[in-house]
Amino acid sequence: MLSFSEFQVPLLVFSSLLGLAVSLVIYHRSATRSTPLRGPKGSWLFGLAREILATDEHALMFENFATQFGSIFQIPGLLGSVDVVVCDPRAVAHILSKDTYSYQQTPATRFIMQRFVDSSFIAQQRKVLSSAFSNAAIRDQLPVFLDSAYKVKTAWDQALQSDDSVVIDVQQWMSRVSLDSIGIAGFSHDFESLSGRTSQVADAFGAFGSSTRAFLVDISLILSPIFPWLLELPGRRKTILKNLSVMFSQIAEDLVKKAKNEMEHDISSMNSIMSTLSMGAFNIIISPLSSFVVSLAVKSEAASRMSSDEVMDQYLLVAAGYETTAASLTWALIELARNQEAQNSLRAEVYQVLEGEPSWDHLTNSLPFLDAVICESLRLHPISREIVREAQENDTIPLSEPLTQADGHTVDSIFVARGTHVRVQNASLNQSVAFWGEDAKDFRPTRWLDGNIVQQRAAEIQGHKHILTFSDGPRTCLGKTFAITQLKVRLCVCKQ
Repeated sequence: MLSFSEFQVPLLVFSSLLGLAVSLVIYHRSATRSTPLRGPKGSWLFGLAREILATDEHALMFENFATQFGSIFQIPGLLGSVDVVVCDPRAVAHILSKDTYSYQQTPATRFIMQRFVDSSFIAQQRKVLSSAFSNAAIRDQLPVFLDSAYKVKTAWDQALQSDDSVVIDVQQWMSRVSLDSIGIAGFSHDFESLSGRTSQVADAFGAFGSSTRAFLVDISLILSPIFPWLLELPGRRKTILKNLSVMFSQIAEDLVKKAKNEMEHDISSMNSIMSTLSMGAFNIIISPLSSFVVSLAVKSEAASRMSSDEVMDQYLLVAAGYETTAASLTWALIELARNQEAQNSLRAEVYQVLEGEPSWDHLTNSLPFLDAVICESLRLHPISREIVREAQENDTIPLSEPLTQADGHTVDSIFVARGTHVRVQNASLNQSVAFWGEDAKDFRPTRWLDGNIVQQRAAEIQGHKHILTFSDGPRTCLGKTFAITQLKVRLCVCKQ
């Protein structure tokens, strides 16, 4: 009689072959029914996956492809499949602004997300979190951002006073300030990394970022669009992610218990995003309410309230802002260090406008050059290079300019078959010479102030300030204002 382990290997092989056959049929149908497009060549087995994974110039690679083959082209994917690459602003707006059903995350992306967030709650989570990330909610977190920023400034001032030749690891400090801010604002939990305390969460994020990819990891990433289960193979990064999951789940669990206790006793000492979620309806301010209303809030099963398990599911969505904000701020400081003129202009504006701490009104209305610096840095250094979606139904995508097909015919729209992977090139569009002019690759904040953007093709790009760093449409980044506010506060304080 065969043991489970003896029978598991042939079963795994059979499942893989079956999955391969099904995938080939699906991809073959998609490739033969979609509009035939021009594009670069690649291997039948891996397509261009290895080249894309290896390049440090992803945006430039796809910009060159668009110049050669047109604003929409195809690239070879795995096992003879074909992906449609989109660099046309009207097509991008159609894909990102269309209802959320038509273009969804690929199976590989959903497979990863479902390891962290219960898929049955995803739609509700976005609806609930949108209130937590409202302007009013973020404005309430401004003291948290200011406190963290001043801690960094004080530490840097002290270091420079003791030794003006000291070397400051800016990236490490930005990671610390981001972790403490997201901990307090998101979880009512102070990691105290700015005070020198060692944090397991910070160590785990650091280890994840510094870990080198092994050959098998690269192979699993390349093959994951067809075989998502390869991402479950054991490895150092998977262990780190599992540890992070345990850490944040414990923090969220403690937060939920504290929130329930405060609601039951008609008190509130917490003012974080996650405590807001666990408190119940967002249109209710807990502390001034009578015990009768609080009691109703505790017992309410309204759609805007979330259970303890659902609140714990949010840790990944909130914690995602930690490293992304740290990276964005580090890039902004690097660009300012490279451009002394821009740095002087920013410092002059801050000194002229601010007499003390920046207020919400200052940050949103009174510091145009600061806003320009942030926009320009986000344009050049988006966290995500592309947005990949899978067509859930046959669709006709409109174009902003005529396109030459593979057969030589010119069209003003393309047909995309169900199951086709569509790759929106947000990084390439952010930096394209065709849209932003000859200085598209340069850090020039004044482009946002001189009025020239509306005269360029960049004005055709929808999204925040004509850039796609935060995506666009129904799935635009919920943490956009949260991240931008943190960036503005820290740059203001740094330049004071």
